Amino acid sequence: MTTTTETQEIFHKKFHFGAPGSFRFVGIWSAPGSGTREHNISAYNDAMASRPAGCNMSCACCGMGIIHHHMVRDSNNEQFAVGSSCIEKLNDTVLLTASKKAELDRQKAIRAQKRADKRQENQRKVEAELDAERLRNDGLTDHEVMRNKRDALENCAVEQREDVLDELYTSLRAAGGNFARDMYRQLIAGHVPTGRARSILIEIMTKTSGRANSKAYKAAYPVNEAKFDALMITIEDINTTTQTKWDQLGG
Repeated sequence: MTTTTETQEIFHKKFHFGAPGSFRFVGIWSAPGSGTREHNISAYNDAMASRPAGCNMSCACCGMGIIHHHMVRDSNNEQFAVGSSCIEKLNDTVLLTASKKAELDRQKAIRAQKRADKRQENQRKVEAELDAERLRNDGLTDHEVMRNKRDALENCAVEQREDVLDELYTSLRAAGGNFARDMYRQLIAGHVPTGRARSILIEIMTKTSGRANSKAYKAAYPVNEAKFDALMITIEDINTTTQTKWDQLGG
């Protein structure tokens, strides 16, 4: 290869570089790496056998060995490949712009593939861990085992709350309405009412003794208030015991 300084034209044995607009960028072909050759020789041979025309593992301009072939087609429809540095010597802005964009796209694709490979590897690790868990847990993952234990604890707590709230349930059932139903569901779930909700529930309990503000009602109210507060203390004890058992399980 010789270079004529006066015209900034580059000559080599086959191609004549330097005429702007006479070249068309085709794309980039990257040769398979040594890792592919070592671990999958069949894939390596297939990739090399199907490489595009002009991709000969060396730059058609300077002769240096290259991996990433920037493929160019000239005005005679002949295709050759050069390295990313030598393509600048073609003195063609459009060609160089297309080459740089293709290189950016190639790098972007590599990064995307690495991310995909990492996700796939992470997924394989997760699946392997889950398979190991199912093997030692009779088909269940550790999460499923803990969820079942949690459900069992909560079901036990619900049964205990139902027993404690049996008398209050009778009063709420007699009262009827959405409020009574909603409050009972919350109580069974372990929620202790405060403020106005507490007062209304005590009133509902007391109305079984007589109409509001009657002598019997007024006499029963403080008794039912104390009874209600004692029930709520028991509910809180059940909640605490259930949470303690859950904590001991490592939940």
